[in-house]
Amino acid sequence: MKTDVNLLIKLAKGKKVLLIEDDEQILEIFKVALETYFSLVKTAADGKEAWDLFRKEHFDLIVSDIQMPNTNGIMLSKGIKAHTPEQNILITSAYTDEKYLLELIDIGVDGFLKKPISTSNLKNTITKILKKIQSKKELERVKFNTYVKQISKRTIDETRKSPTQVKIEQDIEQNAKVSVKEFLEKIKIEDPESYYFFENQKEILMDTLYDMSDNFDSFVYKEYKEEEHLEELINDIHKLHSTLSYFDRVEKVTSEVLRLAEVLDDIKLDDINYGTKEEAFSILEFLINDIKQYILDMFMEENVQDVNYFHDSYRENITFFENTINQKEKEDDNDLEFF
Repeated sequence: MKTDVNLLIKLAKGKKVLLIEDDEQILEIFKVALETYFSLVKTAADGKEAWDLFRKEHFDLIVSDIQMPNTNGIMLSKGIKAHTPEQNILITSAYTDEKYLLELIDIGVDGFLKKPISTSNLKNTITKILKKIQSKKELERVKFNTYVKQISKRTIDETRKSPTQVKIEQDIEQNAKVSVKEFLEKIKIEDPESYYFFENQKEILMDTLYDMSDNFDSFVYKEYKEEEHLEELINDIHKLHSTLSYFDRVEKVTSEVLRLAEVLDDIKLDDINYGTKEEAFSILEFLINDIKQYILDMFMEENVQDVNYFHDSYRENITFFENTINQKEKEDDNDLEFF
């Protein structure tokens, strides 16, 4: 089966993978193959090294051999799933013993590949797993945004607006619909110095996004107790705001990023009970993932047609996060179950 390379490129963009293999030659072959698609590939030669890396940072996918020193792949997978049940894992092995397969099914791994494995077979299997991850995220985002809209009861009644007001709003919306690609091409011709500055800032943006995700994961892992991880996360969001400020066309979204940092600045962790923290910071996880995806779409894909499409929903979700943290009364929350 031929790999859909374009699909794999799209699904793996911005994602991190941990590759665990004690055979140096196989490790290097798979590492080179995966680096073509994933934004970051980290490697480990044994179970202990892999566990240490897993505890320090988030990985979208873990690919692990079964037979290796210092904790085999099955024990490692059990530990990972006990710690993070939603973690996606692909197992590779030269053995197909039935007891291995049954145990892996019970653990809940996402796939199993028998060695020897071609890079084509590896990429096909990873594509299937990434498609499942993407579908799950899209479903959760739809549920989340629907929930927020029902809670906030935000309605726009066009019939109450004057024809002049409607025309002004339509003109503003139409003027905003300039693709990032067109925007960059114009800058490159009219102002080359700004264009190359823009290209440099994109690297800073991506570094900031990864730092932000890692600090959030550390904060959650410490059960929302350690102020230092929250402070590092806030610093990352301020840094993100500062970098986005260079791009005039996303100023509306940039202002919301600053607002998110200010909301977090006001939080006193000791004054919030654990249940509220769990609810609020699950919302924060969506906010972080959404801004990350928006920036990837904007500055990596460069095919967004409306640079401000993201603004209204992001503003509402920040308000929802703030209200949850402050324990403000939420309407209709007996009628809806938060997933």
